[in-house]
Amino acid sequence: MTIERTFWHSFRNLGAPGRAEWGGGLNLLIGPNGAGKTNFLESLNVLCGWGPFSGGVLPLVARGSDGRALLSCECGPTRVEVRIGARITPRLDGRVVSHSELRFAIPSLSFLPGDINLLEGSPGVRRYFLDRVCSLCSPLYARRLAEYRRLVKARGALLRSAVPDDRALRACSVPLAGLGRWIREARSRASAMLEEKLSERLSASLSDLSPAPLALSPVWAGGADIEAWFASSANLERERHARSVLVGPHRDDLLVAVAGVQRSAAEVFSRGHKRRAVVAMILAAGRLVEGRLRKSPVLLLDDVTAELDTEGRELTGRALTETGWQVFAAGTEEGLFGRSATSAVLWRVREGRIDSR
Repeated sequence: MTIERTFWHSFRNLGAPGRAEWGGGLNLLIGPNGAGKTNFLESLNVLCGWGPFSGGVLPLVARGSDGRALLSCECGPTRVEVRIGARITPRLDGRVVSHSELRFAIPSLSFLPGDINLLEGSPGVRRYFLDRVCSLCSPLYARRLAEYRRLVKARGALLRSAVPDDRALRACSVPLAGLGRWIREARSRASAMLEEKLSERLSASLSDLSPAPLALSPVWAGGADIEAWFASSANLERERHARSVLVGPHRDDLLVAVAGVQRSAAEVFSRGHKRRAVVAMILAAGRLVEGRLRKSPVLLLDDVTAELDTEGRELTGRALTETGWQVFAAGTEEGLFGRSATSAVLWRVREGRIDSR
């Protein structure tokens, strides 16, 4: 899948109407901080069905506009249009669709500086990584995850009430546990498939990126038997005392360990090697999505080379080029991937404007 051209109007600091015709391989967006590089990546993220990076709506519209913004793109015969006002309305080939439908039409994976911190970051960073992969691999996953989050929110409100309703708490625990089990099973399958993709060593560059083979294993908060946990009166009392839902997919984690050592990669690897291992995980996720959907994914990478040495940058650029995917990578330095990105299309970003070189 390739995004051939995009159009924007009144989006973020890209206020003036503009358009770009993108390269089919590696696109480098280069410019100083605050120039609008991340906003260009965010516009692509919205067009691919993932919405804004911040989760907000109103800040997406440029100041001084009429309160509305427009984004559109063409991918071969497929045309996507997203109108942004009081709400975000996506259209695919002229018809209004859900965000999930856009994700399957143009599969993409985005990685911001916070997402790059997969090994050392909080469990939420790793959950978010798995959730994006699962949402692309399974049409039901995003809907069931949203329903699970609604139930967690409702149960939390009950627990925080002045006099918690035991009957209501026990009634919502059954669907909550069922959805939690389904989500955990999907995450477990995705973790196993990601580990398999990492072990396949799909290219010479990918083989060199990760300093050692990685093993991925989910960590279930409160144990694997979520139904038994919610059925326990003692655990219900713990939740009443904490006034929050203590167990479930919203509290789980993913252990990224060095295979054969069974120690966390965050403890074993150096800072630069951690970054290289994360790039390998990103590429493995792309390979998994490609295999499941039979479409090449679009990668959106912001500051992916931070803290990588010269060798790491060269290997990352070579590995990205070898995938054959369309990649959008933003950074402040022209030599983002060293000599390995000589075939990349270079885009200069200044004050919300973009020009190719």
